[in-house]
Amino acid sequence: MSSLSLLDREHPQPEAEAARASLPMPELVGAGAEALALPNPIASLAASTRNHPVLSCEEASWSATHLADQVARRAARLHALGLRPGDRVALLGAPSADWVIAFHAVGWLGGVAVCLAPSDTAEENLRRVAESGASLLCCDGSWRDRLEAHTAAPELAAVSLVRLGFDELPQVDEPLPERSWGLAEQRVVVYTSGTTTRPRPQALTTGQLVFSAFASATRLGHDPRDRWLCCVPLHHVAGLSILMRCAFMGTCVLLHPRFDAERVGLALDRGEASLVSLVPTMLQRVLDARPERPFPPSLRAILLGGAPAREPLIERCRALQAPVALTWGTSETASQICTRAPGDLAPEGGVGLPLPFSRVSVEEQAPDRSGRLTVRGPTAAGGCVLTQDLGHQDELGRVHVDGRIDDVIISGGEKVLPAEIEAQLELHEAVVEAAVVGRPDPAWGARPIAFVVLAETAHDEINAELLAYCRAGLPGYKIPDAFVRVDALPRTDNGKLQRAALRARLEEEPDVAVAAPRTPRPARDGLLERFAQAAEQRSGELPPTLGELRRHYADDLQQVTAAQLEVVADAEDAETSAERAAHHLLACGGKQLRALCTLLCAELSPLRPAGAPSGVMTLEQEARRRAARQLAAAAELSHAATLLHDDVIDQGDERRGAPTARVVYGNKASVLAGDHLLTAALVKVEEHGGPELLSRMIDVLRTMVIGEALQFEHEGRLTLDAATYLRIIESKTAALFGWCLRAGGTLAGLPAAELELLENSGRHFGIAFQLIDDLLDIDGDPTLLGKGNLLDLIEGKLTWPVLLALHQRPALARELETAIFARLGSDRAPSVEELASLRETICATGAIEQTRREARARTTLAHDALMQLADSPAQRVLLRLIELCAERAR
Repeated sequence: MSSLSLLDREHPQPEAEAARASLPMPELVGAGAEALALPNPIASLAASTRNHPVLSCEEASWSATHLADQVARRAARLHALGLRPGDRVALLGAPSADWVIAFHAVGWLGGVAVCLAPSDTAEENLRRVAESGASLLCCDGSWRDRLEAHTAAPELAAVSLVRLGFDELPQVDEPLPERSWGLAEQRVVVYTSGTTTRPRPQALTTGQLVFSAFASATRLGHDPRDRWLCCVPLHHVAGLSILMRCAFMGTCVLLHPRFDAERVGLALDRGEASLVSLVPTMLQRVLDARPERPFPPSLRAILLGGAPAREPLIERCRALQAPVALTWGTSETASQICTRAPGDLAPEGGVGLPLPFSRVSVEEQAPDRSGRLTVRGPTAAGGCVLTQDLGHQDELGRVHVDGRIDDVIISGGEKVLPAEIEAQLELHEAVVEAAVVGRPDPAWGARPIAFVVLAETAHDEINAELLAYCRAGLPGYKIPDAFVRVDALPRTDNGKLQRAALRARLEEEPDVAVAAPRTPRPARDGLLERFAQAAEQRSGELPPTLGELRRHYADDLQQVTAAQLEVVADAEDAETSAERAAHHLLACGGKQLRALCTLLCAELSPLRPAGAPSGVMTLEQEARRRAARQLAAAAELSHAATLLHDDVIDQGDERRGAPTARVVYGNKASVLAGDHLLTAALVKVEEHGGPELLSRMIDVLRTMVIGEALQFEHEGRLTLDAATYLRIIESKTAALFGWCLRAGGTLAGLPAAELELLENSGRHFGIAFQLIDDLLDIDGDPTLLGKGNLLDLIEGKLTWPVLLALHQRPALARELETAIFARLGSDRAPSVEELASLRETICATGAIEQTRREARARTTLAHDALMQLADSPAQRVLLRLIELCAERAR
């Protein structure tokens, strides 16, 4: 099939099936799954409001029942093509009713909508389609023509192209039945605004969307007759959140295909909308396009966010008594985090209090109380988001956003926030709007440069006047070195300032005139903040395989191994059989993934003073690396101890290609060997990690014991359910991975919020690692694994794929009881034929593909948590390590 072809078949070809099997989608399985699911909101609308209008676009309108029918029928067409719950479908086009219906149809099916920006290039959007794992791209007519020139792209061989209206797809007689939405299921993938870096994908779950919708309603109020005017892009979280709020709250979306300030002003003045979402530049244009008079009472709220609202605009809104509700939100939190009440424009209120279900704290707090804002709660991705925004909270808990961390300019050791300079400039009558970015400076580190859009009345000598104006209101180090006149500031299609474009212009035009020469001054009180990152990438390309990655860190890992072996004597020198048993296992080696995680996280913040030669470590760095090796050894010792104990409990005969320690030295020696390694691990943590990491390691060991006890409780019985099994692997495997990442990050000096992100990433990574182990036990290649299939099942242990297969085919329980569980403890082992039959049955249920999807979903969660950290070589290698473990075959 061609890379982008019409879907003219009933079922996808094998390439599409393979792509879908690898998608990172979570599964809701096992007892209690239904309790974690919500009825489809479009179906609920049709059942409760029926003829109530819920969508209006141009001259057309859809009632709740009409919309639900259209959505269900289009979902049936997708289903007939072979698309299933969890599959990703990309949407590309200008805002339209067809876009909205297609979006809801993907949700009705249980799929995930990947929302692409029509303002981006064809090449960029096709790259995102390929990276997202989408097997279908739905686009409007104009995009369909543009994409025809790209049908030969090899990476898009499994992607098919249809129009948003699904006109060319075969008709289906019956609409698709409603499917509930699991709270943990991903519903949509949006891309961040990309104002300072490249846009990145952010998956949002049902839970995030529903909590966000109801939290918004508690602050803005709810009226069943509400009509929310949507003139912001639908592919952005601002537009999508309008669709989801109206779906959950049973209100109407008034959709404008594009932003037209005059048309929006007329709609608001005529009472056509009670709510509208705008960014400050859009509101400024709406006010300019209409008479300077109050809005009608029918307008309940103007939700204003996406960028700072400057004082001149706020003062204008106060004069009009406009019901502006200042808000702050992010893509990672499904839109709003804090929102003020409509009309509350008091100067001291910031963006208001956090909405219900959200908690905001300030990390890395500076003497001026400003720091990175962290959000916790069910609307935050992974439960905790360390935002890129700087801010503070006042004594009433209200949040004040001071700027973005990647916008901060460090000049002569002082922190300069562009927003403060911009606000000062925009108070000048000749300045329509301003934007400030930093330009590298050999003496100061960086200096602010101001780009200004001037009023028509501005005179030719305005630069000198602006310089004097800034000197009157700002400290000297915050005064811009130059004022660059522009006709307009570069903005995204949702109105956000693109500072990256301004920085690029400075690079292209380095000779921008400075306002006045400056003389460097010494840094105040030794506040020297000009450091360079010492974490240079060790090679041009990240290692493509896990083996190469381990070879890349061979020196470090050898020293980790030496640190492990130093706690036991050589076999011939050991005084006790317990020491010999411990040495026997340690000498067999292992993957050392936990050690790799610890070592990499310790390099997440390796600072080197400016001017120090590359590759030369400071004494502090060398000490940190030594400590990292010892903590990595402690993690591997703890893991080895559990293996020694496991082999005794399971009566295991082989481990890492050699006889187990219990076979060679006996059960008692193996148990004592495990105890010896645990105590040695704790000693290392106490010496090199300190009391907090020691306390956390003790908690991890306690958790691992609980997990082992739970597994033992259900061993040999068919009583285990999915929820309990997940708890077991979280306890036995994931907890230690989480500790490893946190331990490394602690050595790197990362703040508490980032340590929490690391631990969450490690836990998801650990679960994914165990799920792949479970999968390989059933479907792996014995020649690669060095052992046969179904060994866990032969020992009476149910794993994730088996639980999924039992859920799909309950009759499998009888086969398992007959072939496996009834014979445990006897001399009658299952025959080769019986094992082959069980394996075939399990694979036929789709459990292998489901397990792989669940592992990829956990990998995605681990990836998303790491992506909230600052970009660095160590972060990129960690991301690659997670990918490699999800792809492994042994």
